Amino acid sequence: MNTFTNEVRDLRTHDEIMLAARQMRADYLRELFGKLRASLSRAGHGTALPSAR
Repeated sequence: MNTFTNEVRDLRTHDEIMLAARQMRADYLRELFGKLRASLSRAGHGTALPSAR
């Protein structure tokens, strides 16, 4: 256990933290695939990846 007296604790529940982590990961992957799709379309490969929707 950490003995620091000025430790900052996250007051969210485990479920709230996990939900936020999943949302951050989904946002990151959406952005990453968007960049990949844009770079592929600029390279002349058309729509090499199916739409996520």
